Amino acid sequence: MNFFLNKENSLIKEDIKIEALFVYKNEEEMNYYKKFIVPAESKREWMNEDAIKFIYSCIPIVSANSMGWWVLNNQDIEVKWNGGTDPSDIEIRNLTQEKHYQLCSSHFGSGILTFNMAILFKTPPAWGLWVGGPSNIFIDGLFALEGIVETNWSPFTFTMNYKITRPNHWIKIPKLHPICRIIPIPLNLNDKSKLDLKHLKENPELEKKHFEWVYARKKNIKDMDEVNTNERMNHYKNGTDVKGCPFLGMHKLLYKYSKPNDNIK
Repeated sequence: MNFFLNKENSLIKEDIKIEALFVYKNEEEMNYYKKFIVPAESKREWMNEDAIKFIYSCIPIVSANSMGWWVLNNQDIEVKWNGGTDPSDIEIRNLTQEKHYQLCSSHFGSGILTFNMAILFKTPPAWGLWVGGPSNIFIDGLFALEGIVETNWSPFTFTMNYKITRPNHWIKIPKLHPICRIIPIPLNLNDKSKLDLKHLKENPELEKKHFEWVYARKKNIKDMDEVNTNERMNHYKNGTDVKGCPFLGMHKLLYKYSKPNDNIK
């Protein structure tokens, strides 16, 4: 690989600056909508239930939850699709009845619900945005569609879209629910990434550590069943192997993004 790591074991040595440019001409509208762009959060309402709170020890899930920034829904709405292919086959109810522009609409048809992002995002050369729904948040009857946008050059806004999967059912999307997530990505990632298929035996040291973990995990599960304990293995969380030896490299428990800078005058 033709890159160098800095002392933090990070590939990116400089801040990636993203601009969110509001296309509203009215200053009042801009001041209103800027409140709806926030860093993604690690917590989820369903993860707070007592029976499954241990899931916060699953660092891959918590990390994915906190990746990127959210665009929040600005009004309480309900939508229903009758199963048809025409845009008019989706009915939208505005429950908040605010004067501000409603971001939600039916534009494409075939049960696709559209949120119009009246924000023009700009990224540095070679960087774009992965656009989709928030990780591990769900609304029954809606499925977030994802896309990669070349915001390094594009002078166009984009839309965030959902496929309605339950026809003839009213679906509520509450105010402040995250409707879109953006994550910066290098646009040549696919060109410079290779997938080599090998047998684990080709890496004896990794094979040894892997099976040490397999046997330890089996024992842990057995102990939890027999002793009725909730004590779990935290090797990934702690960044160590089963013997407690830390690995060399960057290990984050939370990928926290900064609050947007407010430069609107």
